[in-house]
Amino acid sequence: MKNIILNGTSEKISAVSLGTDCFGSWLDDESSIALLDEYCELGGNVLDTASLYGGQDEHLSEKLLGRWMKDKKNRDSIFISTKGAHPRRGQMLISRLSDMGMDSFLITSSLMGVIAQRLVRRVCPLCKEEYKASVGEKKALGY
Repeated sequence: MKNIILNGTSEKISAVSLGTDCFGSWLDDESSIALLDEYCELGGNVLDTASLYGGQDEHLSEKLLGRWMKDKKNRDSIFISTKGAHPRRGQMLISRLSDMGMDSFLITSSLMGVIAQRLVRRVCPLCKEEYKASVGEKKALGY
């Protein structure tokens, strides 16, 4: 799997992150762990999770990842990606961030980032770099 340098650090991370939103919920623990193991065997080391993954206020995905890392003793080699102050369902993001004392200019830039990342789904033509996943990587990711 292709690695990249994590911006602002010297850390090498995999270019493909594994999303864990269904881990520990509708995807059972055994299947979730099998996917985690396969992903890491292919060279992956970035896992995306959030407190609401697997069920609001249940943290099922995060709990499963914690158990898996403890069992595999691989916490030092795994990078966890999550959302900054992801709102609970039904709560407003702006008021939550403001209530946390975040400066308005940071809220604005964060929202611009969210819009760019989640809604637009475009990659800068000057920054993009083509990557062709191997057959093994595609198979492990369900393609």
